[in-house]
Amino acid sequence: MSVTVEISKEAEAKLKSRADEMGKGLPDFVEYLLEREARDPERSFDEIVAPIHDDFAKSGMTEDELEALLDEVVHEVRAERASRVK
Repeated sequence: MSVTVEISKEAEAKLKSRADEMGKGLPDFVEYLLEREARDPERSFDEIVAPIHDDFAKSGMTEDELEALLDEVVHEVRAERASRVK
């Protein structure tokens, strides 16, 4: 099947850049995107995070403990990035 679409120059430039990152030509990259969408239509946010939610519920961790853990990880990542900039 063949389809012709008109897109903005900005969209074309972004798609070309993404295609280059993947080592694909633009037509192959667009085909890849369409095939991927046909196989796996976009899932809802709830569907995406369901496994994370389930694991959290099974862990027995409180919301406060999770928040503290996330704060710690964010602090570590920021410190690591700051050390690379110097």
